[in-house]
Amino acid sequence: KKELFEKFGGHSGAAGLTISGDKLEGLREDIDAFLSESYGGEAFMPVKYYDIALSVRDITPALISGLEMLAPFGYRNEQVEILIENAVITGVRPIGDGRHSKFTIEKDKARINAVCFGVMADEVPDCADVSGHAEINSYDGLPQFIVRTLSFSPPGEAGYTKARDALKGDGGGYGSEDLFLNREKLLTVYMLLKKAEGESVLPAGTDSLIGFMAERISWLSPEKLAFALAVLEEINLIEIKNDGRIHLKAQGGKKDLNDSSVYRKYFMEEL
Repeated sequence: KKELFEKFGGHSGAAGLTISGDKLEGLREDIDAFLSESYGGEAFMPVKYYDIALSVRDITPALISGLEMLAPFGYRNEQVEILIENAVITGVRPIGDGRHSKFTIEKDKARINAVCFGVMADEVPDCADVSGHAEINSYDGLPQFIVRTLSFSPPGEAGYTKARDALKGDGGGYGSEDLFLNREKLLTVYMLLKKAEGESVLPAGTDSLIGFMAERISWLSPEKLAFALAVLEEINLIEIKNDGRIHLKAQGGKKDLNDSSVYRKYFMEEL
């Protein structure tokens, strides 16, 4: 909305604007509305591209020698990005004053040593899709993998996502004991969300949110959190953005939990 800005302009390579501080929230809401209307949730998921998917046993000195024929690598000629799917990661240990990690990647009874810069040892999962490039280690003359990306869903996030998707469908695979929260517990979840947003400490990422809530509400599993957010969204107390961020809405009178189809379904199972 043009009226939000005091001044704006720019060109194909840059843009600038001047806006009063009291209008920032309006700008934020307009941008959120535009993104929600124009893009699906997948547009906000980070994407990592790779050139070829290989198994560990495919990464041989001969392969690495062949790939090095594509050198020199650099701008517009990056090193060949290799993906190893569902890799098992073992022997994790810190290197470089603890700022980096070294480990072994295993799959189909084959293994390769790997290094990941910028990821500490306690951040490395037990299993992940791994992408990076291969080279010969000058110390032992063996192939090693330089990891650029570790793609995985933390256990809590995986449970939350599975429950959320089930709640959007027929709820298959879950009973009320897995998901249901009564009125008092739903209120507890809502009040914590409200307090966290008011103090500007509400986490943005799903995994961070799961951990934040679980630290403060001992009985709140990732699956029950998915139930709570689904109910609160259906009765118009919160809005879940495409990128997973939660926005609390201004209350407009008393809310009836029976307005939530998710709540009604699992409440009946509780009876």
